[in-house]
Amino acid sequence: MWQVIIVKGRELAPEHTRDHFAREGIQPHVGYTLEEARQLLTLSETTFRLLLRRGEIKGRKAGRQWRFLGSDLLEFFRDGDRP
Repeated sequence: MWQVIIVKGRELAPEHTRDHFAREGIQPHVGYTLEEARQLLTLSETTFRLLLRRGEIKGRKAGRQWRFLGSDLLEFFRDGDRP
């Protein structure tokens, strides 16, 4: 059975569901670099930075580098499920 999720107005394939990310290793209490977070969400750098600027992905600056909590990455998908 195929599961389709709509996130921020775009359809995601089953392998992009929150459960998939949980199995693949996104841990809610772990911090990720910008590149790690981008790869986990399978987004281009341009798209990731655009979503970050819009506030759709939460991140925190640590000095000159961005850090992202796994729980914030998972929240990005949960928010997309709401009408």
